[in-house]
Amino acid sequence: MSIKKVKYIFVPSLVALAISSAFAAEQSEQANVEPKVSRQVLEVITVTAQKRGESIQEVPITVSALSGEDLKERGTDDIQSYSNFVPGMVFSGTAFVGERSGPDITIRGVANSRLADFETSIATATTGFVYGEMPAYSFDPRLMDVERVEVLKGPQGTLYGAASMGGTVKVIPNAPDAFEFEGNFTTGLGYTKDGGVNTEFGGMANIPLIEDELAIRFAAFNFVDSGFIDVKLVTGDPNEQRGGNTDLDAIDAKNFDIYNIDETERRVIENSNEVETFGGQFGLKWTPNDDFEADFSLFYQSKDQKNSANFEPSLSSKLNERTTELYILQPSSTEYTLGQLHLQYDLGFAEIHSVTGALNRRFTNATDFSAIVHGALGGDDTVQVPGTAPVNFIVDTDVFSQEFRLQGDTDIGFGTGLNWIVGYFYQTEDRYSTGSVSVNNTWMTNGVENGILPTSGTDLLWGGEYQSEYENNSFFADLTFGITEKLDISIGARTAKQELDSSRIDFGNVFAGAACATCTTLDERSIDEDVTTPRFAIAYAATKEINLYATASEGFRIGGGNAVGNLDTAGCQTALGILGISDPGSFDSDSVWNYEAGVKTSLLNNTVNLNMSAFNVQWDDLQVSTALSAYDDTCGASVVANVGAAELNGIELELKALVTDNFEVGMTAEFNDAELTKGDPGVPGASVGDPLKNVPDFAATLSAQYYFEPINNIEVFARIDYIYTDERSFSDVAAGPSDAMNLPSYDLLNLRLTASSENWNFTVFVDNLLDETPELGVQQLPGGPGDYVSGSSTQRFVSSGRPLTAGIKIDYNF
Repeated sequence: MSIKKVKYIFVPSLVALAISSAFAAEQSEQANVEPKVSRQVLEVITVTAQKRGESIQEVPITVSALSGEDLKERGTDDIQSYSNFVPGMVFSGTAFVGERSGPDITIRGVANSRLADFETSIATATTGFVYGEMPAYSFDPRLMDVERVEVLKGPQGTLYGAASMGGTVKVIPNAPDAFEFEGNFTTGLGYTKDGGVNTEFGGMANIPLIEDELAIRFAAFNFVDSGFIDVKLVTGDPNEQRGGNTDLDAIDAKNFDIYNIDETERRVIENSNEVETFGGQFGLKWTPNDDFEADFSLFYQSKDQKNSANFEPSLSSKLNERTTELYILQPSSTEYTLGQLHLQYDLGFAEIHSVTGALNRRFTNATDFSAIVHGALGGDDTVQVPGTAPVNFIVDTDVFSQEFRLQGDTDIGFGTGLNWIVGYFYQTEDRYSTGSVSVNNTWMTNGVENGILPTSGTDLLWGGEYQSEYENNSFFADLTFGITEKLDISIGARTAKQELDSSRIDFGNVFAGAACATCTTLDERSIDEDVTTPRFAIAYAATKEINLYATASEGFRIGGGNAVGNLDTAGCQTALGILGISDPGSFDSDSVWNYEAGVKTSLLNNTVNLNMSAFNVQWDDLQVSTALSAYDDTCGASVVANVGAAELNGIELELKALVTDNFEVGMTAEFNDAELTKGDPGVPGASVGDPLKNVPDFAATLSAQYYFEPINNIEVFARIDYIYTDERSFSDVAAGPSDAMNLPSYDLLNLRLTASSENWNFTVFVDNLLDETPELGVQQLPGGPGDYVSGSSTQRFVSSGRPLTAGIKIDYNF
């Protein structure tokens, strides 16, 4: 179905749905029969987007929120699944080298254009993450015992600081309750087509220790998600490599046996990307009196993935559409520990808050660089790869933060009220990273014959260490003046002083093409930037049911530098010359201005919520990480550079409606027009009008949920979710548009049926019923297996969502 047809069908459907919902809701109001299983009004979600509790329908910014109940009803338990229901938010998997810099999130067209940068730190992200009250770096927690998820659109630098240039994602766990003991146990079993068995175990307990004063709450979880990517391990023989799995379409005995021979000889590894995630959280809440409250929480998560979830569409076969070729598997591990203490005291005229947090994030990853190393050492399609060559990364990050804020409501006379927040924020980050590229013993033995040994004569081609210390001192204030009972005007600003001291040591430089094996190069840089990010907003309550608002806000990302010692080879200098970069040692900060206007409605006694916003984003001095191998294949380094400006215009909408007390429908949609408005003439292919990375012209969801009671004390609800995402470009701006980097549109259809008694919930579900292969992101590397001729085809790795998956879940509440 073409995009025009989708739009022509979708927009009239929105109008018809709103009208029918309103009419049906009126009929429901007139009926005096109230079913036992019913929702007479929509759930009112309280959000803390402005650091204070407010109804989502009244807060004057664009924020999407999913309550804990919403998350359960949709079956969403991670950022990939709930991003489908947030207009303006796109999840595109992770970078080719894994979650080194966290999940790849785009909000309103602002993508993390430095995701694969070796030297990324907390200040270089474009999407902020907050867990509870603490800024959390590169965070994708499995959702267990969560109160809600909030996604704030547009720059949030005034209240949330660095790393929130495009928006902020907040995950709020359930707090301990000192009034009632409760618990839950969850287990689940599922199966993924072209994959295997998925399992889930989890539990929660809330224990009051002193009634109305002290309680603890803890939860634990373990998820095993089967892999669905098949890997054909290649040997280096050009006759057995590129496109080899397409022969499996014939499913003759010889090829079919590849999947069934003895494990020690197997050349195809099925379901390679299995993931196990386990962890838990602990919370303690103490409220000794009406004025003081203390909350302590601790979260831990470990995620181990046996291979990356990337495949090559050209290798699709009847046995498995998601197939790739590698010399070695690409495992990764991410371990995350976060602790925070939130103290608040009511002074009478205001509340004082102290939030102290600390986190450690440790990431390890191995990536198959055999083909790239082969080409960098002079190999071509006439010479087979003599062995394997992984690139290994370890990234260890420690973050400490402290926030003090004072907030209150004050009557300043003349009928004007003032809601205000002032505060101070301090944050440090210590980050230590190591990376290396080495060849195995087979390479050292077999490489002699064809003259593609490392010039060093050792197995190490490149090794590097990166250390950085980041410090942020900020003062912020946000004031909302109640001019009249209906009109509010807000103004806010954050003044931040950011300092980043970093050093990088490269042991040898063979990977970048130099002949030096024993030498080291050292780069030391210091960046000191002061910036003020303002916010302006106006809100008008036209009626009790209709709220209008408009905002303007600025976001900012710190500048930095490149490791010039890794760029002094002839190949790298040639690539820099093509790009027109004469001084690669540094690049400037980039910034966005976001302008938006919107309306939020709660109609027909809160049985219909319709929210709409229109926005304009201006992005200047874009920072883009560019692989220099695209311009000279003897250079394996990358640089970050400022490559012009971009503009994005869009419309977002969200609709929820109770058609009857038993029947609820929902809809989200986004329309985008995003393009480069200023190209850098030195960057090939980057010209005015090029599309921005990972921004669909159109995306939408349609949902329906029906409640009924077939027998006494058994409640049942059935739910259907349809998700559509338009085609997207995935080129970095510096690379320009490319057919190989375009991602096709996709549809997802999810079904759920839940039966509940007093203590039990039984759920049957099918996700991706249509068995689509959603292509979420793509990465190209020069020279796929068996093809290393300069300028020829490259290996195309596509990150994908899960195939058709069905299963059951059982919850016991006590």
